[in-house]
Amino acid sequence: MSTIKRNFYFILLFVFPLLAEFLRKFELSKSILLFIKSIDELALILALPLAFRGFIRLVRNRYGFWVILFFFLYIMMGILSGIQEYVPLKQMLFQFALEMKYLLVICIMFGIPLGSLNWFVHRFFVFAKLVLLASIPLVVWQFSDPSTYHSFFLAGGDQGKFFLPDGTGLERASGVFWFTGQFALFSGISFIYFLFLYLEKKDKNQMIWIILSFSLLLSTFSRGEIVGTMLGVAFVLFLTLKRIRRILFIAILSCSLLIAYPIIKPFFVDAYHRLGLDAIQYSIAPRTVYYYYSIVIAMKFFPLGSGLGTFGGYASVVFDSDIYRALGFDSFWWYNTKSAMTDTFWPHILGESGILGFLFFLSSLFFLIFISIKGVKNKNNALAISYSAVAAMILISFNSLTAPNFYLLINFSICVLLLNASVSLQRFTLVKYKRKYVYPYNPHWHRSEF
Repeated sequence: MSTIKRNFYFILLFVFPLLAEFLRKFELSKSILLFIKSIDELALILALPLAFRGFIRLVRNRYGFWVILFFFLYIMMGILSGIQEYVPLKQMLFQFALEMKYLLVICIMFGIPLGSLNWFVHRFFVFAKLVLLASIPLVVWQFSDPSTYHSFFLAGGDQGKFFLPDGTGLERASGVFWFTGQFALFSGISFIYFLFLYLEKKDKNQMIWIILSFSLLLSTFSRGEIVGTMLGVAFVLFLTLKRIRRILFIAILSCSLLIAYPIIKPFFVDAYHRLGLDAIQYSIAPRTVYYYYSIVIAMKFFPLGSGLGTFGGYASVVFDSDIYRALGFDSFWWYNTKSAMTDTFWPHILGESGILGFLFFLSSLFFLIFISIKGVKNKNNALAISYSAVAAMILISFNSLTAPNFYLLINFSICVLLLNASVSLQRFTLVKYKRKYVYPYNPHWHRSEF
């Protein structure tokens, strides 16, 4: 791939989506906002040549084949149930286009030529450092003077607060991102990479980026992303241990949780009551309501669900799906204001495609994570990238319990890029190429090496 193409695809797939995220913080006209929200889709369309290349590569691979097959089986369940429940064709096609973003991102990232992978990974994390640095003044501003910050960024998705058990509300940083959760996920992935790069190369210069990315992650007070980051790192460390040490690791972790239990218990009790988990069908928390009613829908329309575009996805909001009124959603304030209606992922999958579609999508994701684990098992692979790929996939998968991150380009793209690099790049060795030291790529890659 030529330098011009590399820069074109990098700007298209990483820079433009992040710029769109930042611009969404401002109060904009409807037409401009609609264009900004379509940046991800436009980027994916322009990157279709890479997608075709990646699709062929995945189909030829014994694990990548199952990622694609199970995804299409999931889509088929949603379409069949949509036909059975007489869902309008336009509504189904709208959601179908959104669902394809998951597969397109995977194919595009796997379509990047092997000789360019190191360039993309290196360039992204140089870009990540700039993003983290640019976020510092915004985070300081948000915490020091919230009123002027929010009056300047009127449309920012960071209006929510983190509440302590005593009722005190704390600001949740969003940096250059529109939404706090996306900033937390970006910071978490950056922390993971810088951490494992330090452990591999023992480069003390990485410590400042480890501390900065982790500090920004904590400033978001996003519990899901913070826990997901720790789980990703812990899972990788667990994979690298021998059997006896794994047992010791589990014992230490269990003891640590027991010791920490009295400290974290008040937060869990507060969240339990605030989310309405004691009377889940009457909860005012959107995510809790969606999880509850996705199970109700899956049981009612067993085994195929209510149909593509009817529940929890963007199409269901745009077309004002009838199933919401049938379930009594018009009694919730957030339904009437059409806010927080696409903040979940798995309830949308379970509700629209039923238990079968849910299992098929889960299987597709499982094989995607399994590919990253295979990268760790191969001792010839680049350690920092292999470890980062697994931890990042664990993080974004765990975070999908509360956010539809598989439909958002920038964070999911880097996870899959790391995954592709982890199974294609060899262990780091000093190979000089055009006055730079790079990861060599394996020219003998074939389907059995995945």
